[in-house]
Amino acid sequence: MIAQPQPTEQEKEEKRPSISRRERRAMQKPKSLVRELLSIIHSFFPDLISQLKNVKDPRNKSYVKYEIGILLLERILGAIFSVDSMRSQTFGFNDDTAIANIGEILRIQGLDELPHHDTINNCFERLSPTELEAIIHKMIKALTRRNTFNDSRVRGSHWQVLVDGTTLCSFNERHCDKCLFRRYKKDGEVTHIEY
Repeated sequence: MIAQPQPTEQEKEEKRPSISRRERRAMQKPKSLVRELLSIIHSFFPDLISQLKNVKDPRNKSYVKYEIGILLLERILGAIFSVDSMRSQTFGFNDDTAIANIGEILRIQGLDELPHHDTINNCFERLSPTELEAIIHKMIKALTRRNTFNDSRVRGSHWQVLVDGTTLCSFNERHCDKCLFRRYKKDGEVTHIEY
């Protein structure tokens, strides 16, 4: 095998696209994640914040400390930042900067604390999913209207749909002909089938 000569630093520099010093400084400037997120929201989903704030709150008004928009945005941010558990989210967002950023995004003055994950879970158990589904539908419609996903079409014309299959319920007996199943084996022998 013949060794290929390595390019010199000058050759590497010549291959790089030329950018101005101003552009280089802008690239090196630390990014504000909140500003970037707000920019994306305002550009693609200008009504998202007001839609989140106007979701019908299923909780008893006399016990409500945090408005529904705070709970929804905290869960959305948890998903964006790949927080792996609600407990991690509660402690990870328990930070003056995170609280101030969420307050800034929602335009809430004087937000000094974020809800505990139990508060969010209790609210979400009673929350009707139809309003959230409508918000998601509007977001997808806005993205398709702007041709955001056109480069991602399969063979240039077909939409690609990804589905995250999560177990919502399971049965010991088959309940329909199209039922998915999982076989549990021990020593190569099937011990249990879950439908």
